[in-house]
Amino acid sequence: MKAYIPTAKGFIAFVLVIFASIYVPVTFPARSHGRPPSFARVSEGTWIMTIALLTLCVAMCVYAAVKGNCADKFAAVVSFFILVWFTLGFFLVP
Repeated sequence: MKAYIPTAKGFIAFVLVIFASIYVPVTFPARSHGRPPSFARVSEGTWIMTIALLTLCVAMCVYAAVKGNCADKFAAVVSFFILVWFTLGFFLVP
Protein backbone atom coordinates (compact mmCIF):
# COMPACT_ATOMS: atom_id res chain seq x y z
CA MET A 1 0.00 0.00 0.00
CA LYS A 2 2.97 2.32 0.55
CA ALA A 3 3.77 2.14 -3.16
CA TYR A 4 0.69 4.24 -3.93
CA ILE A 5 1.50 7.09 -1.53
CA PRO A 6 3.99 9.70 -2.74
CA THR A 7 7.01 10.37 -0.58
CA ALA A 8 8.25 13.85 0.28
CA LYS A 9 9.59 14.38 -3.26
CA GLY A 10 6.23 14.12 -4.97
CA PHE A 11 4.37 15.85 -2.16
CA ILE A 12 6.73 18.86 -2.18
CA ALA A 13 6.52 19.15 -5.97
CA PHE A 14 2.72 19.21 -5.80
CA VAL A 15 2.58 21.68 -2.89
CA LEU A 16 5.06 24.04 -4.58
CA VAL A 17 2.98 24.13 -7.76
CA ILE A 18 -0.21 24.82 -5.82
CA PHE A 19 1.58 27.55 -3.85
CA ALA A 20 2.91 29.11 -7.08
CA SER A 21 -0.54 29.09 -8.67
CA ILE A 22 -1.85 31.07 -5.69
CA TYR A 23 1.20 33.31 -5.05
CA VAL A 24 1.89 34.59 -8.57
CA PRO A 25 -1.58 36.02 -9.35
CA VAL A 26 -1.67 37.72 -5.95
CA THR A 27 1.67 39.49 -6.43
CA PHE A 28 1.01 40.75 -9.96
CA PRO A 29 -1.25 43.80 -10.35
CA ALA A 30 -4.74 43.47 -11.75
CA ARG A 31 -5.13 43.53 -15.52
CA SER A 32 -7.44 45.87 -17.34
CA HIS A 33 -9.52 44.44 -20.17
CA GLY A 34 -10.43 47.85 -21.57
CA ARG A 35 -9.02 49.48 -24.67
CA PRO A 36 -6.20 50.42 -24.58
CA PRO A 37 -5.00 47.96 -21.95
CA SER A 38 -3.49 49.71 -18.97
CA PHE A 39 -1.04 47.48 -17.18
CA ALA A 40 0.54 48.57 -13.94
CA ARG A 41 4.33 48.34 -13.76
CA VAL A 42 5.62 45.18 -12.15
CA SER A 43 8.76 45.59 -10.06
CA GLU A 44 11.95 43.71 -10.83
CA GLY A 45 11.79 41.94 -7.47
CA THR A 46 8.40 40.48 -8.33
CA TRP A 47 9.70 39.19 -11.67
CA ILE A 48 12.78 37.68 -10.02
CA MET A 49 10.70 35.95 -7.32
CA THR A 50 8.26 34.64 -9.92
CA ILE A 51 11.01 33.28 -12.18
CA ALA A 52 12.78 31.73 -9.18
CA LEU A 53 9.56 30.11 -7.94
CA LEU A 54 8.62 28.70 -11.34
CA THR A 55 12.18 27.43 -11.85
CA LEU A 56 12.08 25.78 -8.43
CA CYS A 57 8.75 24.14 -9.31
CA VAL A 58 10.11 22.73 -12.57
CA ALA A 59 13.28 21.53 -10.85
CA MET A 60 11.31 19.80 -8.11
CA CYS A 61 8.99 18.15 -10.66
CA VAL A 62 11.99 16.84 -12.58
CA TYR A 63 13.72 15.67 -9.39
CA ALA A 64 10.60 13.82 -8.21
CA ALA A 65 10.13 12.24 -11.64
CA VAL A 66 13.74 11.05 -11.85
CA LYS A 67 14.51 10.03 -8.27
CA GLY A 68 11.07 9.09 -6.92
CA ASN A 69 9.01 5.94 -6.90
CA CYS A 70 5.96 5.34 -9.11
CA ALA A 71 3.66 7.52 -6.99
CA ASP A 72 6.24 10.33 -6.98
CA LYS A 73 6.46 10.15 -10.75
CA PHE A 74 2.69 10.39 -11.04
CA ALA A 75 2.61 13.37 -8.66
CA ALA A 76 5.44 15.04 -10.58
CA VAL A 77 3.69 14.64 -13.93
CA VAL A 78 0.39 15.95 -12.53
CA SER A 79 2.24 18.86 -10.91
CA PHE A 80 4.05 19.67 -14.14
CA PHE A 81 0.81 19.68 -16.15
CA ILE A 82 -0.83 21.95 -13.56
CA LEU A 83 2.20 24.26 -13.74
CA VAL A 84 2.11 24.41 -17.56
CA TRP A 85 -1.66 25.00 -17.53
CA PHE A 86 -1.30 27.77 -14.96
CA THR A 87 1.66 29.41 -16.72
CA LEU A 88 -0.01 29.42 -20.12
CA GLY A 89 -3.27 30.67 -18.67
CA PHE A 90 -1.70 33.45 -16.64
CA PHE A 91 1.00 34.80 -18.92
CA LEU A 92 -0.48 34.29 -22.40
CA VAL A 93 -4.13 35.22 -21.89
CA PRO A 94 -4.58 39.01 -22.03
